Amino acid sequence: MTSKHQYIRQLYLENLTGTISAEDLARLQLNLETDPVFKDIWLELENEAQKLEMYARLNEVDPETELLSLKDHIDEPRRHFLWKPLLWAAVLVLAVGLSWYLFPERKQPMASKEAKQESHKIRQTGISLTTPDGKAVALTADGAQTVEVAGMQLDSKDGVLTYTGTAQESALSELYIPAKESYEIVLSDGTKVSLNSATKLRFPFHFAGKTREVYVDGEAYFEVKKDHNRPFIGHTGLADIHVTGTSFNINPYDAKRMKTALVEGKVTVKAGDKHPLELLPGFEVIADADQHLSTSRFEVDDVLSWRTGQSFFHNVSLEQLSSFIYRWYDMEVVFDNSSLR
Repeated sequence: MTSKHQYIRQLYLENLTGTISAEDLARLQLNLETDPVFKDIWLELENEAQKLEMYARLNEVDPETELLSLKDHIDEPRRHFLWKPLLWAAVLVLAVGLSWYLFPERKQPMASKEAKQESHKIRQTGISLTTPDGKAVALTADGAQTVEVAGMQLDSKDGVLTYTGTAQESALSELYIPAKESYEIVLSDGTKVSLNSATKLRFPFHFAGKTREVYVDGEAYFEVKKDHNRPFIGHTGLADIHVTGTSFNINPYDAKRMKTALVEGKVTVKAGDKHPLELLPGFEVIADADQHLSTSRFEVDDVLSWRTGQSFFHNVSLEQLSSFIYRWYDMEVVFDNSSLR
């Protein structure tokens, strides 16, 4: 059952971020007039907000202007939120940052014993490669490591996996990148694949036949080695990307929508039995659950900044951002009020 303190804090946060309903607003005003305990708690929260200068920062900063300013002032890759004054006006920081102070007892989501154990297991497992025969190999993202497996020599150095050997294995191996990590792999044809967190790549140690095919579940950036005689095909759950030699980003994190952003070269995207669509550099294609394809221009910083450890978000919902928080920080965001999504 929600305590009175929790209820008042929830109302305060909704009122501060402008998401409070008309009914709750009326109830809030009535309680402030008739309930001394309610009013005292409310005033405590007001004092906390004043210390954090939330109201002043909300009124003085224009998010569109400060986004450009932020991009200009970031000098090096970082994998953490930048808690600078220019960001405090964003509703995200108000909702997440202030609630950290106002909801101290809810910093960690409730989970069952089994879920906690499974989460711990995932964090401990880390980056791993599973071969076609089911053998799992733990890989490090730091330093150097050499492993013999399936007739191949795997060399992991400074976050990049390469392999050599005589085995002509065309069955699929699976490379898994957990939350909070990123990794790279150079395939047998020389194609380089950068993998974002919470991503799986299924690939063969050796490309056989007339095509080079891999499967992506998550986000990956491809720098495909040119081979006009053997097209490269990236499969996702919603569409397939056909290329000969090019650089592009695949993001199928959302099971109902897949994005492919083309940096250079040319790709053809095909969804089901629909007519394929050719993509030009600077454009991205979106495939939805109904296999409909649409194109638009994309912001390079928004799409590709993850490769340098930076992430920019422009006009995204809190729900969309919550999936990023889970992937990069292994933390689940819980929405008690669905309207905040």
